[in-house]
Amino acid sequence: MAKLTLLGKLALCVLGDLNQWSGRCHEASLKLVKAGIGDRVARGTCAGMGATQHSWAIMGMDCYDKSATIIDATLWSYRSDVRGIWVGTLASGWHRPHGQGSIWDWGRPANAAGEAIS
Repeated sequence: MAKLTLLGKLALCVLGDLNQWSGRCHEASLKLVKAGIGDRVARGTCAGMGATQHSWAIMGMDCYDKSATIIDATLWSYRSDVRGIWVGTLASGWHRPHGQGSIWDWGRPANAAGEAIS
């Protein structure tokens, strides 16, 4: 297991055996927030997990703040390069909360096909 931060150690105390939380990201994140480790649960996607949804706890209420601390108790169960509780920030580029980004990054919608409906 990687060296744990204080937040990681506290999270481990709350969750106990991490094996029981494998794939249960939302439940684990909610348990941490209810125990006072993190202020809210964020939901979105995470690099290396494919198209599946993922949840994590964050410090602060702004899940789009790149400097907000993330406590991800189950990332290890999805990614083989993570050991134990992952603590970092949105700036790492791994976590992407739903609604992050700009609709303008996608470009214009495709032109309509077929006859116009009047």
